[in-house]
Amino acid sequence: ARSNILYYLVNSLNIIIFILTIYRPKIGLYVFIFFIPLLNSLPKILGVPDISVILLLFFSLGLGFIISIFKNTYGEKQFIDERNKWLRMPINRAILFLIILIGISSLIVVYRYTNFYPFITNGYYDLYVNVNKVGSTGSIFWTIQHFLNYIVGFLFLFIVINTFKNLKEILAAVIVLLSSTMISVFIGFYQYFFNPLFGNISFWLEMNRINATFTDPNSLGTYSLMVLPLFVCLIFFSRKWFIKFKT
Repeated sequence: ARSNILYYLVNSLNIIIFILTIYRPKIGLYVFIFFIPLLNSLPKILGVPDISVILLLFFSLGLGFIISIFKNTYGEKQFIDERNKWLRMPINRAILFLIILIGISSLIVVYRYTNFYPFITNGYYDLYVNVNKVGSTGSIFWTIQHFLNYIVGFLFLFIVINTFKNLKEILAAVIVLLSSTMISVFIGFYQYFFNPLFGNISFWLEMNRINATFTDPNSLGTYSLMVLPLFVCLIFFSRKWFIKFKT
């Protein structure tokens, strides 16, 4: 029953983000940004196997963005002009270069875990690659997973750059992100003071660590370090606008 709740919730959000992004790319992107810090521990809260909810939502965002591009640049010549415009932007070329570089690097790493079959070995062997007895197959899946995470990060940056056109829209996105971050903070307080097992596992509980709405405490710490400069910048801009308003 709980897995059905997760299934219907995720698919409903996928449909909403997909449709919004096709017709209102900024709104679809705002909705996606809002959910970035909130849904990571949802499988743990429901007590079902872990899935990457945000990754699934990103696929809807990305597909909706692609359809929106084709919809807004209908016609071969116009599409070619738009494509050339994207490639002329240095940041877009840098993103494309990094995606290609990470793709080549991941292929080399995966090939390394196959023991360079068939050039060095005569077959594929699932050998241990470290002292924790992690096998070659597990390492290959780990490499592919992190490759996809990197790709999603760069593609998300591409969508942001080609959707938001001015500082006001970027500032609105920061406010949306920080508003959902505050919800995550309140859930973290709830974990710490009332229910440490809410969306958490016993392993982290025994170490007196909380994860708020993230998959683990390390992810929470990483996100906190990333979002802190945004919070400081928002305070600076708010103070600046407040002074202008008073004067």
